[in-house]
Amino acid sequence: MTARSYLYVPGDQPDKLAKAVGRGADAIIVDLEDAVAFTSKATARRITCEWLSTQAEAGPEIWVRINNHEDLMADDINAVVGEGLTGLYIPKADGPDAIDTVAQLVSAAAAHQDPGI
Repeated sequence: MTARSYLYVPGDQPDKLAKAVGRGADAIIVDLEDAVAFTSKATARRITCEWLSTQAEAGPEIWVRINNHEDLMADDINAVVGEGLTGLYIPKADGPDAIDTVAQLVSAAAAHQDPGI
């Protein structure tokens, strides 16, 4: 299915995340980038990771908008790669090298996950 509607939700707002699935959007984009203050990035990752682990497969697509800064990007990817995630939204990608970096970080994160997941 092609998503026709997208609902952006800040990753550090558990009350909004809890309501997001029932809002009727075809896809939810959990924002870890611009919608989250720098001082709340770690909290947003934790909340988003916990929320993703509770999502059923039959719901809307779930994407996570990661940070473009390399240090934050790696932390974001390590926190969210796993069950419940449809894909990553890469903001402000400045060329193919950015995509390659994300692909390498996703591969590394997936390799370190519990094989029982």
